[in-house]
Amino acid sequence: MIDAAGIGDVRRELERIGCLSSTSPSFQNQLLSYLDMNADRGDFLVEVGCFRGGLTAQLAYFAREAGKDLFVVDVDPKYLNMARETVTRALGGLPSCVHFVQADLRNFLARPRPSDRCVLLFIDGDHHYDGVVRDIRAVLDSGLERPLSICFHDYGLRYTARDHLDVRVDRAIHDLLGDHAVIPIGEVAGFSGVMPTEPVVADSGAHFESGASEGVVVVLPAAQTVARRVDRPEGGRVRRLLRSTLPAGVRRTLRSALAGPRR
Repeated sequence: MIDAAGIGDVRRELERIGCLSSTSPSFQNQLLSYLDMNADRGDFLVEVGCFRGGLTAQLAYFAREAGKDLFVVDVDPKYLNMARETVTRALGGLPSCVHFVQADLRNFLARPRPSDRCVLLFIDGDHHYDGVVRDIRAVLDSGLERPLSICFHDYGLRYTARDHLDVRVDRAIHDLLGDHAVIPIGEVAGFSGVMPTEPVVADSGAHFESGASEGVVVVLPAAQTVARRVDRPEGGRVRRLLRSTLPAGVRRTLRSALAGPRR
């Protein structure tokens, strides 16, 4: 279980050096708890878009304590250098399990990795619709094992500035991952003062759709076919259930499909 006192020390140091995460404490706590509960699902985690490293440092602490690798992926070397410095100062040194990679997500996922078992991908990079779509498609094409958890930040973020009108993390998620459960995480806009629902003029009119969550987790489930279920130890019971409920013609068709081609 993750050490709350240790995370508290990291956050106090982040505050001291002026690099607190732009995510809410609620989001941070829920994300770390989710990682803690699902740590056995994989060997590494990925952060896409690190900014100054406020959340990176906390993910690095988790990775170090859990014996996982953390890959910090960003296209901008300036932010990678800032995050590296933040992690080093907040943790009293740079853990050997933390790796900084200048690349987009697709190019990163095409490189060698510890395994195909990823605990979680945290996507917080390009928030424009096309950018989020590119990242999601990169994950879907990656060959990473499932179940696979993907976390997105700024789910309901909006702007009034013309060049940011297509910032729609939520629409990209629903267009490509609409068949999967979308689990809210973090604050909810309109229920606290953390997420403004009115445009902030000084920040290109940034605001959040009222009622939208700060972020979401989407879990891509492992593929499970009827054949796999029938092949399990309890398969005899499943086969009997199929025989008792399906019409004879359907039973013959299903039996032939499960049996495979004749040799």
